[in-house]
Amino acid sequence: MRLRRRIWAAAVLAALLCPGTAAGASNPFLPGNAPAPRVVRNLSGVSVLTHWQRALQSRMTALMDISTSAAVGTLTLVAGIYGVVHALGPGHQKTLLAGLVLSQGATLGQAATAAFLTAALHAGSSIVLIGGTALALERASLTAFERGRELIQRGAALALVALALGMLVRRVREAAHRRRHRLEAGHDASTCPVCSRMERAREKGASPWGAVVAGGIVPCPGAALLLLLGISAGHLGLGVLAVLALSLGMGVTLFAVEMGAMGVRRGLIPLGKGDPRRGDRIRTVLEVGGSLLVLAFAVLLAF
Repeated sequence: MRLRRRIWAAAVLAALLCPGTAAGASNPFLPGNAPAPRVVRNLSGVSVLTHWQRALQSRMTALMDISTSAAVGTLTLVAGIYGVVHALGPGHQKTLLAGLVLSQGATLGQAATAAFLTAALHAGSSIVLIGGTALALERASLTAFERGRELIQRGAALALVALALGMLVRRVREAAHRRRHRLEAGHDASTCPVCSRMERAREKGASPWGAVVAGGIVPCPGAALLLLLGISAGHLGLGVLAVLALSLGMGVTLFAVEMGAMGVRRGLIPLGKGDPRRGDRIRTVLEVGGSLLVLAFAVLLAF
């Protein structure tokens, strides 16, 4: 049963991360389009996501022109579902959050906070950027949004690269220290000041919030699309409401990714009990590998 759970968690995590690391061929959120990334364009799963997103976009476009309470409720529900499906596609910080969880672990509360904070920042920054361009140009411009998004993304990526490099260096040093002590005869970790400091830092937990903010602040084109649909229909409030629902939907998907990463970590750590060498290797693979995953995401985000 435990092995089955570990395999299931790993499969879910891999399935969610595979499309998340691909780069899009072009802006996928111009009206009538949906994500079709180069790297995974021919995969059947991406075709299904594309079909669902187009259908949901069409439904939301129609609902934007109706101001009844029933239509508003339906729009909110459809936008939330769109957020879940939309976040399954390329990007949306799935790789970042999974890498953080694999590298340093997380409680359920921390994982939920990180997921929904990332989604809120990802969608909220689009509202700020679209609103700013509308005030500056006296009209909402998708071209201006894309230019601003590129600048924010580049700055956020550079900050994330610096944070990821610091995390990687710290994890590599910890792994090297553990290995050196394992090879020393008679080493007692409880009397080693370096080991004690590492253990205290581990119990306290390294703060992931800098990386979460840096990754989440990149504006979401899907949120920009919903806001522009609301503006074009003359219902700005409905556009903002749809973005908020989209954010909740994205948060659900991101939280599912984190749960998968937590399942992988919790499934692998116990395998090292009773064998210090194997346990050390498992920890090293998770912690250094997770840091490398975050760094790879940051580098891809920068370019």
